[in-house]
Amino acid sequence: MRRPDDEPTASPSRARKEADQCGNLAISRRPVRAAPVRKRTNAALWRQADKAAQWSNQTVRLFVAIELDEAIKKMLARAQRSLSQFDRAVRWVAAPQMHLTLKFLGEVPDDRVADIHAALDLAVADCEPFEVATTAAGCFPPGGRVRTVWVGLGDASGMLARCQSKVEDALAAAGFPPEDRAFSAHLTLGRVKNDDSRGKLRESVTGLKTAAVSQQVETIRLTQSELSSKGPTYTVLGEHRLGG
Repeated sequence: MRRPDDEPTASPSRARKEADQCGNLAISRRPVRAAPVRKRTNAALWRQADKAAQWSNQTVRLFVAIELDEAIKKMLARAQRSLSQFDRAVRWVAAPQMHLTLKFLGEVPDDRVADIHAALDLAVADCEPFEVATTAAGCFPPGGRVRTVWVGLGDASGMLARCQSKVEDALAAAGFPPEDRAFSAHLTLGRVKNDDSRGKLRESVTGLKTAAVSQQVETIRLTQSELSSKGPTYTVLGEHRLGG
């Protein structure tokens, strides 16, 4: 007599057949279960790779410049006030943003910043401290509608031009394209939005009386520029002393 809870005993041939069927079922299920896991894993890896690529492709907007003394900045601000009748046409440069640009690098991969510092170290090693002084005001371009209002900067020793040339050469050797225009030492007062003054802006700028204000230059700076609707924000990334 077999009790209700007793399991029947299968014959050996039937047991093998059931085992084969179970084995086939197990094999057929494995790829179905594993495929979604592989897809999710790959998607996660792809997202991680994308983030890594984006991080490695981050850029910073850079330029190399000489910082100006407060005495020169105050003189430039007075010149801007003398041209206040053109306030609607000109976007004046704020005093904290005034500087002499030696080299504009533009957007640069952030992993090249160390290379730029190394190049600037080489450049300043061949330069000595020098004195500069403001000169006359002028406009770019030389004729036609004005796009930029500036005040010139000069030095009697010629060291300013030498320093700029050394910076240009060192950065070119590091893989940064040289400028295709000759260096013109100037301090930007403002950028013109729309010159419809029929020559009055240019006439006022060229007739502007600017005082000769001098300063000593002992360092150059690598600066980052972050643009926004409120204007650029500058962050000094490093300072390099002339003469090493």
